[in-house]
Amino acid sequence: MEDTGYAQLEPEEQKFYMKFEEGFRELDDMWEKYRSASVDLICGWDRYRVKLLDKVSKLAGIVSSIQVELNELKVKVELGLLDSEKANRRIEKLGEKLKKLEARLISLRNFLETFEKWSLVHRKRIGPLPTVSGAEEIHGKLKELDELYNSGQVREDVYKRIKAELETLLKIIEE
Repeated sequence: MEDTGYAQLEPEEQKFYMKFEEGFRELDDMWEKYRSASVDLICGWDRYRVKLLDKVSKLAGIVSSIQVELNELKVKVELGLLDSEKANRRIEKLGEKLKKLEARLISLRNFLETFEKWSLVHRKRIGPLPTVSGAEEIHGKLKELDELYNSGQVREDVYKRIKAELETLLKIIEE
């Protein structure tokens, strides 16, 4: 907050002025830390989510192919094309494998759903994630921000907050 006659306040008013100024600065700092940590975590989740979706897709394909094989075996046994004893052993083995894979698939889908919902909560709180195309662009933005600050066009608190956001993005991109 800019000093607009702070010195003209009475001592009690100055005390409250300082109290509220400190409190709001602390809130700004806490918000920036939360926002920065949220961006880091959400970006990490987004990267891992792609791998997780790939695992779910592959596993779902395996489950589906086992189900098809089980159905084919059962039909062939009914038609008398396969020995029922051999087919039943194979059906039993496939059934056990299928049960384990379906349980894993459910776990992976729950994992995905849990953190997708959680990330949405934090995305809504912090607003849209900043988008940039690469490290070079971020370096350019940092230089432009420095120029604006040095020319007095940007307040120090705004400068620090935006600089921290850009440096966080740079760190994520350069990982």
